Amino acid sequence: MTLLGLILLFSKSGRGVIASTTDRVIQSDDSYTAKPFLVVPCRAMDTVTEEERPGCVSLMDPNRTDWFVRHRGYYLYVEPEFKETNLPRFKLDSSFILHTESFYPGYFALRSVNYRTRYIRLLTNGYLFIDVDGLNPVKKRSFSFKLYGYDTFRTYRFFSFFFAEGCAGGPVGEYLKDVVDTFCFCVN
Repeated sequence: MTLLGLILLFSKSGRGVIASTTDRVIQSDDSYTAKPFLVVPCRAMDTVTEEERPGCVSLMDPNRTDWFVRHRGYYLYVEPEFKETNLPRFKLDSSFILHTESFYPGYFALRSVNYRTRYIRLLTNGYLFIDVDGLNPVKKRSFSFKLYGYDTFRTYRFFSFFFAEGCAGGPVGEYLKDVVDTFCFCVN
């Protein structure tokens, strides 16, 4: 899998996801503010199945090396890997499986690697939390996020995602060279 780059997360309500001053991952107060995260191959790649590997990601703070979004007590925080005393647990807590259109067309959901029935969810108080999937329509909305590419000009572009074998060449690679607004999860 290749390094994917900077993204912004927006909830189904259209508000951005940020890290608070206490490094808790929360919803922003408006639809204009969002913190970029660097999407990288998941920290717990050795614990997921071959089928899940293309969609296994971790979200890193691009301004702080080795600081990752992870769940602790089911809430999401941005924390440093190097201060963790239980590194295997940290790697699991900071790894998520990206699911496309699980709950709504055009939206993505992030499922916890070590709590297989739990997805990142936006709570009504603005905190991000991993919660059990349910049939409740309100819950399904709060599990759904849009992912946008982030560039240095601070503009947002919607990115579509798909999984493909060998993005560098062949029909997929030829297609991608003209499609700048698409991320491809490559399995090489």
